[in-house]
Amino acid sequence: MSVVKYKDLIMQIAKRNIHIKYKGSMLGVFWSFLNPLFLLAVYTFVFGFAFKTKWGGNSLTSYPLILFSGLIFHFFIIELLATSSQLINGNANYVKKVVFPLEVLILSNFLAQIFNLLIGATLLILAVIITQGKIINVVLAFLIVLPPFIILTLGVSYIFGALGAFVKDIVHVVNLASTLFLFVSPILFPLSVFPDFVKWIVYFNPISIAVIEFRAIAFNIETFSLSAYVIYFAVSLLIFFGGRGMFNRLSRGFADVV
Repeated sequence: MSVVKYKDLIMQIAKRNIHIKYKGSMLGVFWSFLNPLFLLAVYTFVFGFAFKTKWGGNSLTSYPLILFSGLIFHFFIIELLATSSQLINGNANYVKKVVFPLEVLILSNFLAQIFNLLIGATLLILAVIITQGKIINVVLAFLIVLPPFIILTLGVSYIFGALGAFVKDIVHVVNLASTLFLFVSPILFPLSVFPDFVKWIVYFNPISIAVIEFRAIAFNIETFSLSAYVIYFAVSLLIFFGGRGMFNRLSRGFADVV
C-alpha cells in the first residue's frame, strides 16, 4: 500500500478516531492532559511519598519528572495494543469492502495514539521548563529515542491488529498485561533494584530500552548504551517488517471472521 496515495484518508480517519474518543464529554480533548496527570499524581504519592522511592540524585522532587518520562511510553503502548486488537472486528464495514486498503485502519489508529503521546511529551517538556531542567537534553532524548520506538510499536500494532481479528480474547490479555508491563519495567523503579535473574525479563519489555535510553539522555540517570540502542533499532525494523508482512498475509481472511 502506498502511504502517500492514501495519506488524506489516513489523516481523515485518525482525526475521526480522536473526535469519537472524546465526543459528548464536557472537557473533550483536555482529558488527554488530565488522565496522565492524575495517574502521575497517584503514582508519585504511592511510590514517592508512601514507599519513599527516590531517584535522580536521591531527590524526591525529581521523582515525578523521571516517573512521568516512563509513564508516557507505557500509556501509549498499552492504549495502542488495546485499540489495535479491536480494529478489524470493530470496522467490519470497511473490512468487507474489497477495494478498501486495510492498512489504513492500522496507520490511522497509530496516528491517533501518537497524538496522545505528543500530549504527554508536551506536558513533560513544560514540567522540565517549570522546574528549570535541561530542556535541550529532553528534546534531544525524544529525537533519538522516538524513531526506533515508533517503528517497533507500529510493527507490534500490525501484529495485534492481525491477531485480534482471529483471537477475540486478545484485548483482555492486553488489559491483564498492562499491569505486568508496568511493574516488570524500569518505569516505577530504577533498573538497579531488579535482581540479575529478573533483568533479562525486563529487557524483553518493548518499552524498557526506550525508557532507559531516554532517561540516560534527558536526566543523566541510567546509562546510555550505543550498542543496546543499535540492537533495539535493528529489532524494531525486524518487528515492523515482520508485523506488516504478517498483517498483509492474514488480511485475506479478515472478511471471513468478522
